[in-house]
Amino acid sequence: MDDLSKEELEQLLGVFREQALTILDDMSQDILTLEQNNADSEAMARLRRSAHTIKGDSACIGLDGITEVAHRMEDLIEGVRESNLAIGTELVNVLLQSLDEMRAAIGGDAVKDISSEALRRVLDSIAHIEDAQGSPGLVSNPHPGLEQHAHFSKGPAVAEDEPPQAGPSRFILQDALVQIIKSCIDEGGQVYLHVASTLWIDQITAALGQEGSPVRMLFEIDPGKRLDDHGIDLVLTTALAPEAMMSWLRGVVREASGAELSRNRLFWVQPAADGVRMVTVKHAAEPTAAPKPAPVAEASTQRRSAEYVRVEATRIDTLLNLAGEMVIARSAMNQIMPDIEAAFPKNDLVARFSAASMQMGKLIAELQKSVLKMRMVMIDHVFRRFNRPMRELAAEKGKLVELEISGGETELDRTLVDLVYEPLLHLLRNAVDHGLEPPGERETAGKPRAGRITMRAYHEGNQVVVEVSDDGRGIDVGRLKTRAVELGQMKQNEVDRMSDENALELTFMPGLSTAAEITMVSGRGIGASAVKSFVEELRGSLSVRSEPGAGTTFSLRMPLTLAIIKALLFNVCGQSFALPLLVVSEVARVNESDMIYLDDFESFRLRDRFLSVVRPGRVFGFDRRVGGKGAGLRGTADHFFVIVVTAGGRRFGIVADSLIGEQELVIKPLDAEWVQNDALAGASLLGDGRVVLILDAGAVFRKALKYEHSRGLVQVGA
Repeated sequence: MDDLSKEELEQLLGVFREQALTILDDMSQDILTLEQNNADSEAMARLRRSAHTIKGDSACIGLDGITEVAHRMEDLIEGVRESNLAIGTELVNVLLQSLDEMRAAIGGDAVKDISSEALRRVLDSIAHIEDAQGSPGLVSNPHPGLEQHAHFSKGPAVAEDEPPQAGPSRFILQDALVQIIKSCIDEGGQVYLHVASTLWIDQITAALGQEGSPVRMLFEIDPGKRLDDHGIDLVLTTALAPEAMMSWLRGVVREASGAELSRNRLFWVQPAADGVRMVTVKHAAEPTAAPKPAPVAEASTQRRSAEYVRVEATRIDTLLNLAGEMVIARSAMNQIMPDIEAAFPKNDLVARFSAASMQMGKLIAELQKSVLKMRMVMIDHVFRRFNRPMRELAAEKGKLVELEISGGETELDRTLVDLVYEPLLHLLRNAVDHGLEPPGERETAGKPRAGRITMRAYHEGNQVVVEVSDDGRGIDVGRLKTRAVELGQMKQNEVDRMSDENALELTFMPGLSTAAEITMVSGRGIGASAVKSFVEELRGSLSVRSEPGAGTTFSLRMPLTLAIIKALLFNVCGQSFALPLLVVSEVARVNESDMIYLDDFESFRLRDRFLSVVRPGRVFGFDRRVGGKGAGLRGTADHFFVIVVTAGGRRFGIVADSLIGEQELVIKPLDAEWVQNDALAGASLLGDGRVVLILDAGAVFRKALKYEHSRGLVQVGA
């Protein structure tokens, strides 16, 4: 590592972090799979390969602590595979704890090794598991001044093909010596018991005596109390991890034949509940010439490795921006072509140019679709992260939960995949905390003791739908209405007129909760409202349906991508605006004489209800008819359009002087230094060079409230 420059080292660490975090996530999933089905050989094989990969990669870049943890995880996994250890809740918790400590070390701003405190916690937990399941080793004497015999047997790290060892299988170790070993370990060092043959001992002793040696000897076990009558037992201390220690021994010994290796053994000494224990450190296998694969298999492997290329996400974003600019340029050409054809009718050159332009337009559209597909990732990357928190929450609440996932192959924009995790996690927590009944209550109701939560994803048009369902008690609509009245958020006559379907929307009212108690997870009436607001900020929607006694389903709808939207374009006071089609319900043509004021807010009647109306020209302050700075217009139009939108839990109308039509827009962010208006979600450029401002419908309504309040028409909190 010393021959690498700082930039090369940072690049190497970055690659390691990216790959390691992915592997750790996969290991977590496989561990939970084995907890449910310990006969899953594929999950076991993946888990073994993953632990070995983490161990090897971390060793290459000098992260000895992570290497050590991965090595000990290998021991546990191997013990389970060989049926020496039983996989259960406690063992799974220890494996997950190990993953957490490694993830905390490498997942921060800078890649670092696991701390000595964290390493000790993990090793203690692993040792406790092995001790609890009967893995013996060196045992301290519980009675000071007396000697106690103990037997050594193969630990889970012993190789299956290791030859039987000669000599007695019992030894005697004074309690005082065990305390010396444990003190060394407590100070952060590693302790090894090395059974050295007479051929190796001189070379090892010479190496220990050299200045700067990374290993020093604590003591030599009394000849009468050794593990092997034909060797010398040395207790050594060092900072080296097990594999590095074995490499050091091999490096200082000139003669290392197979027969001699079998007579030299290295044991890693670890603390245990009743003293210390030993784990065999395996000899590294000698490199052998691998058989040459068949040409067909080699070619197949090369093809598979060439199927994927790691590309930085920013490069894909840049490519998408360029594709968007090409779309705008194509629109400009499409608008110019009719003028050219009119100026040069029946011109062969113009006809050829028009045909080439149409072909280029098709290719640009295909390019844009291809780039968008590059940004798509399977939502399974998010779904797989929920198994563990659901397992922990179910244990905390004393409930039995079965989480079923389907539609993981559904693709979604990579930016949305990261953003939807928290909203979905809240819905899942809410299902466990409030939706599912305790096992006893479910059994009384004739349901299985284990509650079922289902997550399903699928495409619906240009949207992705994610449903979170439970088979719990359902939502009490009557209780929702009562709470809304008690909190003063609705009047009794209003809730009496509400249908059960509409009343379920009260679930998303801020501060409203039907929970009997407030917990660390939920119960304050904030979560569902926050989730809905967040989803709507992503230009999505959230709805709920429920059946008493049968369960509840939340449906989250989102656009496939945030980079391009389908929008309705319209003009107001000479300025072009756009609204995402996802929030647009309908468009109505209205007469000025139809406008009235209700509760000091301009409104109009749409069929059987009145809707509040927002005039963007007045709210944004560029309508010269009311003192704005926009283009001068002659009077107020007698007829105009009202675009009915649903956003922020409200249904209202936005006034438009004229409609331009529907169009796909490439969203460009606005520079916050120059544009400080939260009602604008972005901008886009049309083919004729006009700039279209994309509105955030929910923020527009909030801004309208502030505008009316400034005029003294609306009271604070309206």
